[in-house]
Amino acid sequence: MTKQPELFNSATKYNHSESYSNDAKARINALYNRRNTTPWSDKETTILRRLLKDYCVTGMAVFLADLNSVSEYYQYLYEESLKPPFSDFRRRQIDTFLRNFQGEVDKAKQWSIRRDAMDSFSKNSGPNGWRSAIAEIYKGSGIKIPSSWSIVDEGTRAEVIRRMKC
Repeated sequence: MTKQPELFNSATKYNHSESYSNDAKARINALYNRRNTTPWSDKETTILRRLLKDYCVTGMAVFLADLNSVSEYYQYLYEESLKPPFSDFRRRQIDTFLRNFQGEVDKAKQWSIRRDAMDSFSKNSGPNGWRSAIAEIYKGSGIKIPSSWSIVDEGTRAEVIRRMKC
């Protein structure tokens, strides 16, 4: 039997996973406004280790990118929760967040796609046919159709995009 290369030595592997675990804990602590000195429960640590083990196949860079996506999404949800009707759909506890991490990543990626689409429409002249879609929305209300996509309010923009996708 041949000796395994140093790369696969269990002690080396443990040290790498421990540093990844500590980095992940620090990022998640920041997401939940938790001090790095606050100890994690056994349950949270176990779930995180299991999650990191799943990401060993795709790499830690993918995990950190996914975590950054979720962080941006949660920041957006927090900012939106300050506006009426004060809805906040962020996970409240770290163990629940970790158990549902892939679902949170999926939601964050979908939000990112919608956000990028809205940004590109905002920077340009808006999606093709936006005037007719707004005319249909405002039909019979007596409201004048805006002259530029840039002055259309966010709610109407979202409705226009929703109707144009159907």
